[in-house]
Amino acid sequence: MIERLNKKIQECKYNTARKKFMNLWIPNLGTIKEEENKIICYVRQELLERYMKRKGYTISCYGIPMHEKVKQKVEYYQLDKPVYYIFDGIQFDFISFSSIFNCILVFKSCSFNNKLNFICADKVVLENNTYNSWINKYNRDGSFLRGEIKELILQNDNLINHFKGVDNNQDFGIDIITDRLTIMNSTIAALNEGQIYIKAKEAKFMDSTLEATEMYLDLDNIAYANSLLKSSQGIMIENKSWNCDLDMGFYNVDSPYVVYNGIEIIGLSRN
Repeated sequence: MIERLNKKIQECKYNTARKKFMNLWIPNLGTIKEEENKIICYVRQELLERYMKRKGYTISCYGIPMHEKVKQKVEYYQLDKPVYYIFDGIQFDFISFSSIFNCILVFKSCSFNNKLNFICADKVVLENNTYNSWINKYNRDGSFLRGEIKELILQNDNLINHFKGVDNNQDFGIDIITDRLTIMNSTIAALNEGQIYIKAKEAKFMDSTLEATEMYLDLDNIAYANSLLKSSQGIMIENKSWNCDLDMGFYNVDSPYVVYNGIEIIGLSRN
């Protein structure tokens, strides 16, 4: 009986220390649930607003690090697993996110009322969100969606900028640098003098539309299916692997001017 009691005390101490260690890294943004192969933080609006009042408009989301200083503890507490932050139905104004240490940010059915910026994020999923864009004193220049993200997935998402800039220096659109980009069943439309700039090592466009006044795509590898690239002024594509040929990659392109790896193609409209 004493042995059993000691075992329960040790388990209680272990679980308390484990939770305390986990809370060192995961901010208090919502309800945390743990599964066998991942940790999930279901973000709550009121806790997010409380966080921003204390720390400003950059939300820092952490996973569990595995560097040498903490690796032994992480393994001891069996916390070597990815952390998912689920933002479901959250309303945002101007906001920035950063994430490190095997961390995935998932935005579902959220409303973004101003610019959305990612600072060195690991993985981001955007799904079925609403992007409300207008001109005010806080939103006069720069892209609506921008940042550096290791992996970005847009699925069933529609990011459309309707507003018109008030001068020629404004760039309302997207500006993304990423290792892996996947756009599925989605529309990105940077209208009214807007630009789309995407730099990616791997890019997949599937059943999607990208539309802008000007478009710049710097993509090492392209996978392209049932999608449309449309521009009123021109599209420039850099493709290191040369795997986007005229018969396949440009099957659905509508633009008066296209440059592909330095080759000028005038008046391409084959959608």
